[in-house]
This record gives sequence, C-alpha cells and structure tokens, in this order.
Amino acid sequence: MKASLLIIVMLLFSAPAKSIQKFKYNELQIKNYDEMLEKVNTHITKSRQLAIKHQEQGDDETGDQMAIDQLSEALTYILSRPDKDNMLTKLLPPIRKELVNYNAFETSLSLVVTDAITAIQSSKLPATYRATSVFVLENVMSQVQPLISTNKEMRSIIKKIRDAQLKVPPEVMNDRKLKSMFNTSSPSLTAEKILKKYPSQPPINETKE
Repeated sequence: MKASLLIIVMLLFSAPAKSIQKFKYNELQIKNYDEMLEKVNTHITKSRQLAIKHQEQGDDETGDQMAIDQLSEALTYILSRPDKDNMLTKLLPPIRKELVNYNAFETSLSLVVTDAITAIQSSKLPATYRATSVFVLENVMSQVQPLISTNKEMRSIIKKIRDAQLKVPPEVMNDRKLKSMFNTSSPSLTAEKILKKYPSQPPINETKE
C-alpha cells in the first residue's frame, strides 16, 4: 500500500531510531549471506503481517508506519555490516522493493543516515556502535553515489553526510583497526569527494528545448 503524506511526515519528524545501537559490525561481518538474508526476510514478513493486521482493523496509517519501521531496521541491519564481499548488492534490493511500495525508500535511507551521524557524534555511545555507524555511512555512499548526478533525494543524502563535518574520534578509528583491520577517514570528506566526482545533472528524461 502506498504511504500517505501523513506517513512521510511522521517519518521525517519521528524520534531517532535506536536500531543503530542494536548491531555491531564485528558481529555482523562473520555472518554469511544465508544468515543475513534470513534476518532480512524475517523483517519483511513481519512488516507485511503488521500492515495486513492494521488494515483489517481499519487503521492503514498505523500499519504502514509499523511496516516501514520494520523495513528501516532491516535496512540498518544490512548497512551495518562491512561490505568487503559486496553482499550488500544482494541484500538491499528486496528491502528497497518493499519500501518503494510505501514511497518511503529515500526517506527511510535518509533517516538511517541521520541516526548514524548522531551516533558518531555521541561521545556517550561505546566505540563499537559508533564504528558501526561509520560503516553505515560508508555503505550508503557506496550504494548511492552512481545515482546522485540525477537523483536529487540521493544527492541530498550525500550532502547531509558532507555537511555534518564528521571527525571520527581516535577510539572509533582504533576499534575498526583492531577488530577488522579497516583504516578510517572522515565520512564527510568522502562525501565531499563524491559530490565533486558526480556533479549534478538534469534527469535523463528531461531534454533541453
């Protein structure tokens, strides 16, 4: 079911999700494709069940919101895993398809990015969760950068990361280095480079007179 304008507004102004604090990149990186896919499918199934349940009760908007929340958690889950093996390209499409049905993919992705930025900036969070959030941003940028020249919403997501002016704390860099042998650079600097590499262009379906 297509999400109403009210659902989109609720997504934009909802409190930051806590999904980012549920996952640790060092635990996810040892999971194989079947394990990751099983978790994704569980979220998709639950999202459909919630939508149907509330639809039967005549409360479509609540059902849609709860379904989107489930799918957003699945999105955070797969983005939190280091993508050295390019598994993300296989896991993302089914979640994206479900969110597109609600007109909520770009909005949900943007909110996941906002939560990751907030987590990185929070000195109260353990270093592993903040390091996981760095992976989230890196994975988002890797997936959307080919689209940002013609997709304004995707471009705005990269701009959000750039404008956050993130500085990765030493303890977070050390966590990634010790647990996964990853070097770390500022996601904001990476976003700036991506924006320069892929300048804004008119959408393909727009032709000049």
